[in-house]
Amino acid sequence: LRRHSGYRWTTVLLALMGGKPSLLLPGTAGTKSALWQGGKQPLSDAEGGFFDEWRIGAAVSLGVACVDQQKHPSVGKRLRLPVADEPGAADALRDRLDVAVRFLHAARLDGLNCYV
Repeated sequence: LRRHSGYRWTTVLLALMGGKPSLLLPGTAGTKSALWQGGKQPLSDAEGGFFDEWRIGAAVSLGVACVDQQKHPSVGKRLRLPVADEPGAADALRDRLDVAVRFLHAARLDGLNCYV
């Protein structure tokens, strides 16, 4: 899914969530500002799991699967998009893409690692 956003083209990769997350963009200055995508496994991790290990500070969730605030309090910024996490959701997601891109951009500028 590609969409022109301001001066740049932004590419968002959509994939069915599997097990482990994939690193899409490495962070700068050590492990800050990295962008991770997918993987249901971290959602069920207990404290000290993926979100704590990689110091995830912001998350975007689709549909019903989301980062539980009780289990993962270190994820301080959350954006939940009311879009089903399925292959046919591209049109519905396109309408909300700008909101997600702005959220992730602001979080990464703040030095937060992000999970989508």
